[in-house]
Amino acid sequence: PFAQHELTSQFYTSDYDLSAFHAHKAGISFKYSPVYGIFNSKKRFKPDGRIKFSKAILRLSKYYRMDNTEITLKAFIATLSIKYTFVHKKPNQ
Repeated sequence: PFAQHELTSQFYTSDYDLSAFHAHKAGISFKYSPVYGIFNSKKRFKPDGRIKFSKAILRLSKYYRMDNTEITLKAFIATLSIKYTFVHKKPNQ
């Protein structure tokens, strides 16, 4: 029945699309974090500083949603995360 649920009920929805679905997500993550950093590069426009890359993380995951026995939504998610710091040399005093 449409719009006959009460707010005090534990679960309520009048949308039949959302009332009976199953969602699944599986993934894998790769992390590369060496002790001394991945590589160091000097910035071309500022010779007194450098960028130090210390960590790279790649995450891959697959998501799908099933309504009864039919897959209605598929997604492939890829995320790349890079951690870096800018090291600025102090001028000579």
